[in-house]
Amino acid sequence: MLEDYNNEIGSICLTHFYPEMRGHEKEAIHRLKDYVEGEIILAEDLMRLEL
Repeated sequence: MLEDYNNEIGSICLTHFYPEMRGHEKEAIHRLKDYVEGEIILAEDLMRLEL
C-alpha cells in the first residue's frame, strides 16, 4: 500500500501500538524506511507534535 504513496509521504508518526508490536519498534522503522524518505517517529504517551 505505501508504495502507492511514497512520493506524497513526508514523515510518519507511529501511534497506538498493539501488544504484539512491543519489542519490534526498530523492525517497523527499518521496514518503513523502504517507503518513506522523511522522518519516522515513534509516538509516546502525551507526546506533542508540531506540524
